[in-house]
Amino acid sequence: MLQETILLIILSFVYTLIFYNKEKISKFLKLIDHPDNKRKIHSKPTPLLGGIIILIIILINFYSLNSKLPYKELIILYLLVGIYFLLSYIDDIRGLNSYFRLTFLFCATFFLLSFSDLFVIRNLIFNFNNLDYNLKYLDIFVSTLCLLLLVNALNLSDGINGLSTLLIIFWFIYTKYILFEDLSPIGLSSLTILIIVFFHIYNGKFFLGDYGVTVAALVIGLTSIASYNVNLNTYNQIYVEELFLLFFIPGLDMFRLFIQRILKKRDPFSADKNHLHHILIERFNLKTTLFLYLLISIVPLFLYKIFLINTLILIIGCIIIYF
Repeated sequence: MLQETILLIILSFVYTLIFYNKEKISKFLKLIDHPDNKRKIHSKPTPLLGGIIILIIILINFYSLNSKLPYKELIILYLLVGIYFLLSYIDDIRGLNSYFRLTFLFCATFFLLSFSDLFVIRNLIFNFNNLDYNLKYLDIFVSTLCLLLLVNALNLSDGINGLSTLLIIFWFIYTKYILFEDLSPIGLSSLTILIIVFFHIYNGKFFLGDYGVTVAALVIGLTSIASYNVNLNTYNQIYVEELFLLFFIPGLDMFRLFIQRILKKRDPFSADKNHLHHILIERFNLKTTLFLYLLISIVPLFLYKIFLINTLILIIGCIIIYF
């Protein structure tokens, strides 16, 4: 607990320093989000410094992974975080072609995961009918695809103040306490700072930025795969359905948007205001929108976890509620 208290003091000091100098830092790093009265509806230029906080939290907490991950896996994690951060940072300040960015990240992730054991899904084990499907030579491809889909889904949810941060906090809590069953105080300092970040983003003080969302989604995705593999064939077996439901609503929204854009002969990566959170916020205020989005993301997962409701029924129910 003493270690976490020290970490909280360090993170709080760093966060305060960044927060009260956010204009200067964002100007120096060229991390400013300018409104365009189309997709970006905020009223004034806003610093994109939330991602810096996310990166600092990840870097400071890497020490705790040294005893949990093999050296090879740590190197892969460090390299992937560095690559995703740099490319997304460039995208935030200059703007990159979506297809180039996606292709580059896919190739880099596929290459690095080819050296990994812990971050690759080898078998798809379903609770439904006790199905167990070996991916064989498709394992690295499927793992890479899952990571990039999660990154893109979280990026698409980053359209109103606080939503992507709220999802990150929820996934952080679920991964730590439910998937890993880690009840230790490790990570409480990071969670505390993330909650403060959420309230500042909610109030429009700054945004996460693409680089913050991307790195957070990558780490959550890798952590989820690692927890799945660590608990393979144990009493705490994690099934595919649980991970599927964990990320289901942002993923479903991304799938719908892509299909609609393709049917309208538009670029699937083009921006619009037809996301679920945009539709909700047209009818409700920001607080209610965030609550509803989180509610439909959480309820099916906990119904599965607590009451062991048939996952097929849950997924159909989720789709009905969503539409």
